[in-house]
Amino acid sequence: MSNVHKFLVILVIIALTPLLSHAKIPFTGNEEQKIGYVNIFKALNESKKGKEAKAKLEQMRKEKLKEIEKKRKDIESLKEELIKQSSVLSEGSRKDKQLKLEKLERDYKRAYKDAQYELNRKEMELTSKILKEIREVVREIGKEGSYTIILTDIPISNLSESGGLLLYIDKKIDITDEVIKRYNARAGEK
Repeated sequence: MSNVHKFLVILVIIALTPLLSHAKIPFTGNEEQKIGYVNIFKALNESKKGKEAKAKLEQMRKEKLKEIEKKRKDIESLKEELIKQSSVLSEGSRKDKQLKLEKLERDYKRAYKDAQYELNRKEMELTSKILKEIREVVREIGKEGSYTIILTDIPISNLSESGGLLLYIDKKIDITDEVIKRYNARAGEK
């Protein structure tokens, strides 16, 4: 599991632990407890801010890819030049071009790693902000709806098809659409 996914899992667990939704379960005496469920990835991916963040990341990825592609083309161009001119270049010139090629290849690899790191960092930054805001919405729904707990199926391992700890979820307790609707409404107010 990548560091980004571990971070998201921990963040979601912290964010959604105190919540839940629709199903009523007998607790003690005549009390009933309401339990709810939120598909956090659906809320992230289908909310307005989630879509905006995804678009921003995609644009950033395209820009980084363009920069990296230019470096790759420079490498290919120098390789071709070296091959074409190898018979006419002096030993010193050939060695200089070979060193330049090696430097370009190192720069390319570094740029690729830097781009990956920057994209992952930006994704974590945007995602954690959205998750915090979604948590506020879920808490609001939890309090207003008198929920005892609201769960999510956070992908932790290969425990189930969904990758989370919840092996079965009755769709009657799924409040994800309500969370998205309210979160989008709140985003429109700002």
